[in-house]
Amino acid sequence: RMATLLALLLGLIAEAGPVSGIPAPPAGNYEAELSKLAADRAKAEIVHQLDAVLRDPSSSASDKAEAKSRVEGARLKLAIYTTDRSLEETIAFYTGKVPGAAFLTAERNILIDLQELAEIGKFTVPPATAREWKGKSGRTARWTREDQMLQISVEDYLIDPRDGKVAKKTVVLVSAFG
Repeated sequence: RMATLLALLLGLIAEAGPVSGIPAPPAGNYEAELSKLAADRAKAEIVHQLDAVLRDPSSSASDKAEAKSRVEGARLKLAIYTTDRSLEETIAFYTGKVPGAAFLTAERNILIDLQELAEIGKFTVPPATAREWKGKSGRTARWTREDQMLQISVEDYLIDPRDGKVAKKTVVLVSAFG
């Protein structure tokens, strides 16, 4: 019941849509359904975390009030784009378009990411898919503005959260608090 009330209270905390001032990647497509899924997932996670703080008997009343006011005042905007351009091209584009953007890159294990997404999305990874992606890695790049209010993440494989299909497609997630 508490989580339901919190969800109603925080109805607009996370929303899907392009982030003002941040362009789509070259030859990019805004993915409305994927953006909405990401916003819904973010909202659910925020509600879950706030609910945990509010139920925690070791949290003081002032800590609970502060957590609640921070969440009530926060607005998260999420946009997901896909493009057939390479990870490198996409990073270069954003480095040139967003002042101060310097991306950190790393490898990601596709199967581990797929399994985590399957757990969240409540779907099963078929054994053939698990065999296909076992031991294979992709790359990810991330930049976060100094104030932590804007982040751009770029990955070189799309793992579809609806069904777990993996495609060689560059994905850009732009998230902004404001």
